[in-house]
Amino acid sequence: MKKANTASLEIKAENSGRVLEQMTARERGDLCSIIRQREKVAKACAAQRAAQLRADFEKQLKTTYSYDQDAVWEQAMDEVEKIAQAAQKRVAERCKELGIHERFAPGLDVHWYRAGVQAVEKERTDLRRLSNLLIEASERQACLRIMQASVNAQTEIMSTGITSEDGQAFLARIPSVEELMPLIPVTEVQEQLQIEMLGRSRRGY
Repeated sequence: MKKANTASLEIKAENSGRVLEQMTARERGDLCSIIRQREKVAKACAAQRAAQLRADFEKQLKTTYSYDQDAVWEQAMDEVEKIAQAAQKRVAERCKELGIHERFAPGLDVHWYRAGVQAVEKERTDLRRLSNLLIEASERQACLRIMQASVNAQTEIMSTGITSEDGQAFLARIPSVEELMPLIPVTEVQEQLQIEMLGRSRRGY
């Protein structure tokens, strides 16, 4: 099977060389022009992708969780509430023994926090700032790779033989923006923020 594949590649390379002799400069120029247009579209898609990433991250920041949306959470909340009620009863009885009026007595209760650190305004601001830096860097890197793919394809077109099948492959070489710019989870930004804060503390500010 391996020998058959090698022979097939050799035949294809030979056929490609023959096409090189038949291809005109205009045909090469047209294909390069199409690739440059694809490059422009890909860059525009990268900018749009950056906006989508910001919107997605903002959605993550605003997401809250209710204890009753998950069976395990709901059961845990039910159990701790029963324990808290029993404990509060003991506190109230002790306050009565100590002569503390119920209006002035201490007490305890159970609260479900619907979000983590992103519930704090300052944390949201820091996470949002850092996520924007990461998204901007991702967009720049994506545009660079798009330009590199475009230039490489045009260089190969102008210097080697291609078939119509090869031409389609060239047009598909520019990676998708989803591949170049994946989603940024809040947890990843939190880790980066912790590293940044640690660096600040070591520098004394």
